[in-house]
Order: sequence, then structure tokens, then C-alpha cells
Amino acid sequence: MLKFTKTEQQTQTNKLKLKQLLLEIERLQEESRQLFADLDICPEEFSRDVENKDNYSDEEWDTLQQEKVKLDQKLDLSLSNVRNTAQTKSAFAELYMSRNWIPMR
Repeated sequence: MLKFTKTEQQTQTNKLKLKQLLLEIERLQEESRQLFADLDICPEEFSRDVENKDNYSDEEWDTLQQEKVKLDQKLDLSLSNVRNTAQTKSAFAELYMSRNWIPMR
């Protein structure tokens, strides 16, 4: 059995998460295609109607804009939490010290 370092294990975990996310994206795309087919509307029409302020009251529009900001922040947070294993490896390589080295301040 192979022994993986912590970084390699994290890489494997990230690859698994990526595969799961891709499957989830495909499922969501299929659901959205089905929804648009059921509604007999194309995505461009839907987008144009959703982004038109005249289709909503002022209160509804403000609520939609607040929810949009929350979703954008959540996406940014999710993206910032993805680890960059190459950067981690290089950081550990820079911190490597010889066994005979005694750190002093």
C-alpha cells in the first residue's frame, strides 16, 4: 500500500471534490434545460426578463439585489477556500530546514 504525504492526500481529496462538483454542475444544467423546455422559454429571454427592473416592484427588486450580493459573496468565499496544492508544496519546500539546524531568534 502506498503511503501518501498530507499534501498528496489533499490533492486526491481535491480531485474527488472536483469530480463531484462537475457531476453536480451537469445535473443542474440538465435540470435547467428541462425547466426552460417546460416553460417554453430560452435562457436569454429568462435572463433579460429577470434583469429588467420594470418587471418588479421596488421592494421585490431590492430583495433580489440583496440576494444576488449574498450569492456572489458565497461564491467568492467558496472559491477562496479552494487550496492550491502547488503553492502549498512550494511553501513547505521554502521552509525546509536541515535536521542539524537549530532555529534561534
